[in-house]
Amino acid sequence: MIMKKIQKYYKGYSELNIILFIVFNVILLILINLSIRFLPFMGSLKNTVVKDMFEGHSIYYAFFMTNILIPLLETLIFQTLVIKGVFFLLKKKNTIKVITAITISAILFSINHLFSLLYLLLTFFIGLVLANVYIIMVKRRHYPTLITFLIHALYNTTLFFYGILIND
Repeated sequence: MIMKKIQKYYKGYSELNIILFIVFNVILLILINLSIRFLPFMGSLKNTVVKDMFEGHSIYYAFFMTNILIPLLETLIFQTLVIKGVFFLLKKKNTIKVITAITISAILFSINHLFSLLYLLLTFFIGLVLANVYIIMVKRRHYPTLITFLIHALYNTTLFFYGILIND
């Protein structure tokens, strides 16, 4: 029964406007970020490793890296490559393959962001959303890598400007 609901979920996006889909997922990622911040026992979300990486560089360099290059590379590796790899290895087309691909993609994505327990948890949920977006776009044949990258880049851009505004 759950498998049928999941299959119906992925087929239900055929009439969805792509711009609304992108906006919805960026808002979803922001809401996930805000909700995770209220778990004080998990550690800090302050990512001094990333801040230190851009120390001494211009804000334009930091913007390009965090909002264009890094999201593009992460999308290519953790969504495109991982999900296509899982689909290749699990030849049979079924819902278990989709769930496996989403889970592996999210786990690897979060391990790549291992700065604190809280950050790991946050990026796991972000990885679930991005992998889900990728698979939905594959099923719709609607530029899955590009759409996933755009959502990731817009989310990072939102956090980038938020960090500038609060001097984080």
